Amino acid sequence: MRLARVMGTVTMTKKLSDLQPGRYLICEAFDGQALRGMQDRAPREKSMPESLVVFDDLGAGEGQIIAVSEGREATM
Repeated sequence: MRLARVMGTVTMTKKLSDLQPGRYLICEAFDGQALRGMQDRAPREKSMPESLVVFDDLGAGEGQIIAVSEGREATM
Protein backbone atom coordinates (compact mmCIF):
# COMPACT_ATOMS: atom_id res chain seq x y z
CA MET A 1 0.00 0.00 0.00
CA ARG A 2 1.22 3.50 -0.84
CA LEU A 3 0.10 7.01 0.03
CA ALA A 4 -0.63 9.36 -2.86
CA ARG A 5 -2.09 12.81 -3.52
CA VAL A 6 -4.95 13.17 -6.02
CA MET A 7 -3.88 15.46 -8.87
CA GLY A 8 -6.97 15.22 -11.11
CA THR A 9 -9.39 12.88 -12.86
CA VAL A 10 -9.39 10.85 -16.05
CA THR A 11 -12.16 11.55 -18.57
CA MET A 12 -13.22 8.70 -20.84
CA THR A 13 -14.75 9.28 -24.24
CA LYS A 14 -17.01 6.23 -24.09
CA LYS A 15 -18.89 4.62 -21.23
CA LEU A 16 -18.44 0.89 -20.83
CA SER A 17 -21.43 -0.84 -19.28
CA ASP A 18 -19.22 -3.43 -17.57
CA LEU A 19 -17.42 -0.86 -15.40
CA GLN A 20 -18.64 -0.48 -11.85
CA PRO A 21 -19.57 3.04 -10.69
CA GLY A 22 -16.62 5.17 -9.65
CA ARG A 23 -13.96 7.51 -11.02
CA TYR A 24 -10.40 7.14 -12.25
CA LEU A 25 -8.01 9.53 -10.52
CA ILE A 26 -4.54 10.70 -11.54
CA CYS A 27 -2.32 10.51 -8.45
CA GLU A 28 1.25 11.17 -7.44
CA ALA A 29 2.67 8.63 -4.99
CA PHE A 30 4.73 9.97 -2.10
CA ASP A 31 8.41 9.24 -1.73
CA GLY A 32 10.43 9.81 1.48
CA GLN A 33 10.89 13.55 0.92
CA ALA A 34 7.21 14.11 0.16
CA LEU A 35 6.17 12.08 3.24
CA ARG A 36 8.41 14.14 5.53
CA GLY A 37 7.00 17.40 4.14
CA MET A 38 3.40 16.23 3.74
CA GLN A 39 1.96 19.13 5.77
CA ASP A 40 3.78 21.69 3.62
CA ARG A 41 2.90 19.89 0.35
CA ALA A 42 6.58 19.22 -0.31
CA PRO A 43 7.28 17.80 -3.79
CA ARG A 44 8.85 14.43 -4.51
CA GLU A 45 12.63 14.23 -4.70
CA LYS A 46 12.31 13.01 -8.31
CA SER A 47 9.20 13.29 -10.46
CA MET A 48 7.32 10.07 -11.16
CA PRO A 49 8.26 8.48 -14.50
CA GLU A 50 4.61 7.59 -15.21
CA SER A 51 1.24 8.76 -13.99
CA LEU A 52 -0.49 6.64 -11.37
CA VAL A 53 -4.15 6.07 -12.28
CA VAL A 54 -6.32 4.84 -9.41
CA PHE A 55 -9.93 3.63 -9.41
CA ASP A 56 -11.96 5.30 -6.66
CA ASP A 57 -15.49 4.46 -5.58
CA LEU A 58 -15.39 6.41 -2.29
CA GLY A 59 -15.30 9.97 -3.66
CA ALA A 60 -11.79 11.33 -3.09
CA GLY A 61 -11.26 14.84 -4.40
CA GLU A 62 -8.38 16.77 -5.92
CA GLY A 63 -5.61 17.53 -3.42
CA GLN A 64 -6.65 14.83 -0.95
CA ILE A 65 -4.27 12.18 0.33
CA ILE A 66 -5.37 8.61 -0.30
CA ALA A 67 -4.05 5.10 0.39
CA VAL A 68 -3.54 3.03 -2.77
CA SER A 69 -3.74 -0.77 -2.74
CA GLU A 70 -1.93 -2.60 -5.50
CA GLY A 71 -1.53 -6.14 -6.74
CA ARG A 72 -3.70 -9.14 -6.03
CA GLU A 73 -5.30 -7.64 -2.91
CA ALA A 74 -6.61 -4.69 -4.90
CA THR A 75 -8.39 -6.90 -7.44
CA MET A 76 -10.30 -8.73 -4.73
